[in-house]
Parts: sequence; structure tokens; C-alpha cells
Amino acid sequence: MDDKQKMKWQKDLDTFFPIYSTFILEGYVDDDQPYDGEGGAVEYCRMAEYFDRIYTDNPDPARRKRVIIYDPTESEEKRFRICGEPGEWEPAAETDEDAAEPSGGAPRGRMLYSSNLSQHFWDIVHDKDVERLLIDHRESGPSLDFSRIHYAVTEGGNRLSPSEHLEKFQEMLAAIFSPERAQSEPGGYLFVIKMTSRLLSRDGQSSGLSAEELMLFRQLLNIAQSMDAAAKGDSDLDNKLVILANQLRDLPAWFTDELANPFLKVITVARPSEENKLAFFHGMLEDPACFGADFLARFRELDAAANPPEARMRKKNAVEKKFLAYTNDFGMNMLRKYQVYLRAHPLNDPDKLAFSVSSFRAGDMTNPWDDEERIKEMLCIKETVRKKIRGQDEALDMAQDILTRAAIGLDRSKNPNAPRVVLFLAGPTGTGKTELCKQIAECIFGSEERIVRFDMSEYGQEESDQKLFGAPPGYVGYEEGGKLTNAIKKEPFSLVLFDEIEKAHNSILDKFLQILGDGRLTDGKGETVRFTDCIIVITSNAGITPMGLVAEGADGGRTLRADPRMGDDELPRETMDMARVAALEEEGRSPEEIYELVREYLRYNVKAYFYCKLGRPELYGRIEDAIVYYNFIGKDSVREIVSSTVDAAIASAKEMVGIGAFDGAAVEAVKDKIAEYCRDCRVRAMGARGIIKGTEKLFTGSLSRGLLSDYFRGKNGKSREDLRGKTLTCSCRCGDKVLSKPDDIVWEIAD
Repeated sequence: MDDKQKMKWQKDLDTFFPIYSTFILEGYVDDDQPYDGEGGAVEYCRMAEYFDRIYTDNPDPARRKRVIIYDPTESEEKRFRICGEPGEWEPAAETDEDAAEPSGGAPRGRMLYSSNLSQHFWDIVHDKDVERLLIDHRESGPSLDFSRIHYAVTEGGNRLSPSEHLEKFQEMLAAIFSPERAQSEPGGYLFVIKMTSRLLSRDGQSSGLSAEELMLFRQLLNIAQSMDAAAKGDSDLDNKLVILANQLRDLPAWFTDELANPFLKVITVARPSEENKLAFFHGMLEDPACFGADFLARFRELDAAANPPEARMRKKNAVEKKFLAYTNDFGMNMLRKYQVYLRAHPLNDPDKLAFSVSSFRAGDMTNPWDDEERIKEMLCIKETVRKKIRGQDEALDMAQDILTRAAIGLDRSKNPNAPRVVLFLAGPTGTGKTELCKQIAECIFGSEERIVRFDMSEYGQEESDQKLFGAPPGYVGYEEGGKLTNAIKKEPFSLVLFDEIEKAHNSILDKFLQILGDGRLTDGKGETVRFTDCIIVITSNAGITPMGLVAEGADGGRTLRADPRMGDDELPRETMDMARVAALEEEGRSPEEIYELVREYLRYNVKAYFYCKLGRPELYGRIEDAIVYYNFIGKDSVREIVSSTVDAAIASAKEMVGIGAFDGAAVEAVKDKIAEYCRDCRVRAMGARGIIKGTEKLFTGSLSRGLLSDYFRGKNGKSREDLRGKTLTCSCRCGDKVLSKPDDIVWEIAD
């Protein structure tokens, strides 16, 4: 096994093995570990087994050890395993004395080993008094101590005094590590204690160690000291103690601190490095069941381009970079499972590597980014959206450019882990920002139900980020996870909408750096969620309010200038609001000129929001190229919005009530009057939402109050049946005045 396949912790252990006698391995100790198998092939096993494979019968006498593994999850006869020496379990005879002993449901007996030393060890740890110190996790449940050993006696049984506890435990440990007992074992013992440190204390808190647990750590410290003395030549003892811990912070700091406890060495077991993963990936390439011929041919082509013969050092090619990016949080166990997955679902296209990994994470699914028909729709989505959103042609052009880059995949080479699409929609309220999200979700994912929406006004408190990302360990709701992370784990192909982001607490914005930059997020439970296949949409009204201004002047004068934090940005030429837009329209300015002024105004204020109010320029840098600026509703667009709203009301009346037809000319005339009312700045200030509300108040309100209510109530002999199949006509009684209330529209049934 070469250095690229060797894990860092293995190299560290090789370095410090002759120097220290006590080690704590913390971190990913439950992951698979590589080792030299038969014939030099690289094989994998779990951490505890690694010591058996490496040190039992090691050809190097300095590293040959009698490995003893304590595993509290095993049954009684397997809890202590002496590696390299066969043993046979001999059940005890069924006598009255044996029947009276507590057995935990298992028959009493003993393990018979070939060597006297191993047999002596087994007899010590299964001594009746010592056995009381070993609590079976199947009986105690989650109430576990260090290595699931603690000083406790079952309730109702004979209790040992503290001094007897200490005496018995000292006797057991001294017998295991005594020089006399190790003389017949060349190289000595290597004692491995498996543990789940997250379940260390009974109350689940690292600060809640019992007095007995603390006593145990003191005993382990004494062992470390005595073994360290042996390593200095004070004794012939050459035993090693290895403690496996998931989290170092769950152990007492005075025990794990190498300054306070210089007798042991702490080694962190991390996820595989890039070199480890690449070595594993190259091994997968030799597996004919994982990759097709096209994949291998493309890989060799890219590898030759990245590493020409004259190159002095090897560089990672495009496929290798993608593999490292998509499996960034994989441990060796996950990599091996992914290899098994590929044998059943072989990959033949390097461009589909991301989807392959996503399918492995979330299960079988359809990749919408590989659907040519949906991609074609996405390339022309602005034409579809224009039927729903009026007066936002420039904004839709900007959105189309961003979506086109995503559909073609041009942005993936720069950062393959980032979300597929990021859109930041800025502008006045009611201009169609949410409607664009619905149309994108319908186009790409096939349904509006694939929108995961978060109204950020609900996340304005400091602790509200826990609702999104999950509470930290020890807090209420920790097991439930976060709403955002749970939704993406359930459905990786989603449109995630963060509505009105300016209302969220500043602490939430920290997480957006991870989501937008790396496309990943770690929740409170430590699980990593990926947004690689998501569409992230953020909406904001922040650009409407002037920001980034400072006042200066003397003698009562006041002059506004750009905030110094805005750098070289100049102030917008004009302050834009609905009233100013209406004034520019009256001056005869073209829609293009007005939009340019609005875009300039919004751009400055959105940047000022991040730079000056939030103090987060790095977040603005993440979304600067993804901002789409919406315009105020122009007067020319009002008539279109009114017309579509009226037509929808007419269609509903025909379907729900059974009205045959509406007089076209009369309805068009009423549309003109309603549009005249809705061009008022006070109505347009609420965007299309205000125009639709005004139209419904006038047209639908007059239709339901002035006509339909009489027929539905049977007033003056009228009945609902009299409306079926009839043609309705309408007119305005307001004359030349602006239509202002539903009563101004008069309805009649045409003869």
C-alpha cells in the first residue's frame, strides 16, 4: 500500500508508535480503513480489526503484539477478544450454584484458550467481582460509561465499597499490563478499547461525568504513566493501550490534553484525503463493472490533456476534480458503498457523475437536468413567463440569461458543487418575483409543489436559524433536524425560495455563504446536505429604500453623498419611487430610459444594503452576478394586467354560474375605464398585486353584487336559471369621470 492510499492517522501512528505507549484515536473511528492484504492488494476493515490485521503476527518483532479488543456491543463470550489465538466456549454445568448467579439471560461458562497467559487474562476479566464492573449495554440501555465500563453494581445486589471498587479494578488492569504476564508474549500486549464517546455519561452531557467515571480516567492515567516509564527503559514492559473515541470533547479535558497529560498521544482520524480518494477512484477505474467504455475513453483523453508527457508534476483532470467535489464529505465506507452502487448502476458519461452521486445519496430518481425537453423549455422560459408577468421584459431577459447558462452547464466548471441556479430578485413588491419561481419550478421540476418556500419574516429572531438548520446537540428539537435541511434531504431536486430575505436575522445570512459558495450545509446533527441540484431563489424589497447615504454640510446646509463603504460607487441620478416613475411617464420618457434609472437605483441600494446595513460585502459578492432587477409597473402594462384579470373573472362566471357570453365591446370599454383607475400611483405602488386587487374590486365586485346576488337570492322573482346561456352586457354610469367604485358599473341581460 503506497502513501497515497495510506490514511494520515496511519502515518502518524507509525511515527509515534515507538515513542508513546498510550494513544487516543478520535474522529471517524467507525470508518473503514485500508491495509495491506494478501499479495499486496489493498483491503479494508473497521478500525478495531485494523490492529489485529497489522500487529498480530507482524513480521517486524518491534511491532508484533498480542492484540486484545474490548467491544461492549458484543455478547458476553465475545466482548473481550484475544486476537490470533483460537478459543472455544465451554458452557458451565447446570448446578444450583451456577443457577443462583446472575447471568443476564446467557449461560455461564468460560472461554478455553491454548496459551496460559490468554486463559489467565480471560479468567481475570470474568471474575465474579470484576464482572460486576462490566455493565452489559443490552441491560443498561443508553446509560453507558467509558468503554461501557463503570463502577456500578446492579440494584439490589451486593454492593462493593469505593475502596473495593478501586482494588478490583486495579487488580484487573495490573494483571493485564503487568511485566510478569507479558514475558511469555514477545512484543507485549496491544489493548484496544472500542467506545462510543457520545454515550459516555448517563445524562448525555460531557460535563456530567459521575465520580466513578472520573475515577476510571484517573486509573487510565496511572496506566499511561507506568507504560510511559516502561518506554523509557525503566522496565521490559512494551505494552500499548489504544482508546477509540468518536468525540474527544466528551472525554475529560485534563485526560486528553497533551500538556496536562504528556503520557499519551491524541491522533485525529479524519475523512480520507484527496490523495486517498484519488487512489480509491483509480482503483474503481480498474473495476470493469463500474464504468463503461465511453467513460474510460473520455477519462484517458482528459487525463492526457491535463498531464502531457513533458509535464513535471501530475495534475488532476476534470473528471478527478468532479469526483473529489461531489464526494467531498464521503468517508471510506461511503466510497466503498458507492463502488457497489456503480456495479449495479454503471456510469458511461463523465458529465453525469454529479447525478450518479446524487442518486446514490437520495435513491433512484429522474434527473430533470438531463431531460432535453425540459431544458428546451428552460431555454425559452421567458416567453412562457411573459404570459403571466406583464411589464418586466428587461428583468425576464436577465433571468433568462442566468437560466440559460445553468441549462447549458457553463457555470459548473467553475464550481461544480454550487447550486445549479442562483437568482436574487430585487425590486418593488407585487411585480411577479414569486410568479417567476412558480414558472421555473413548473418548467424544470414539473410541478409548483417542488418549491420549498420560506417566508423570512418568520425568521427574524436570533434563535430562529435553528428552525431552518436544526438545533445543536442538547437543545430541544435536536432530533428533528431543520426544515430546510430535511426538505433537501427528502427531495434534492427542488426550488428553494427565501422570500423577503431582508426580514431575516443576520445570523441566518452566515449560512448563505456556505449554501451559495460550496452548495453544502451541515445541520445541527452533523449531517451534510447538498444543494448541488437545487435552484436557489432569494427575493428582496431592500433596494426600494435609499441606503448608503451620509449627510454633510455646514450652517444648516445638508448635502447627501455616497457612504465611504461603497467605494467608488456614485449616487444614483434620481431617487425612484412610483410617483417619480409616473412623473417621468408624463414627461414622455421611454420605458427603456425609465428602467435604466430604476435599475441604477436598485443596484446601488441593494449593494448598500449588504455593505452598509449588514456589513456583509462577501455575501454581496456571492450574488452580484445573479441579481435580477424588477421594474415598477408602467402605465402601458396596466391595461394588459387588467385585461387578463377580467378575462379570468369572465371564464369563472361562465363555468361556475353558466352565463353564456359577455358583450365583447362593452367589456373592452369597461376594461379601459378600470385601467384608467388602476394607473393611479396609489394603486400601482402595490405592483401587479394592487392592480389585480383593484380590478377584482371593480369588475368582479360589481358583477357579484349588482347582478348575481339578486338571481341567487331569488329577489324580485329572478332565479339562477334565468342566467344560464344568457349574454351579459355592462356599461359605466360614471361618464367622463374616473371609475372608482363597483356601483359605477351597470350590468344588464341582453335581449
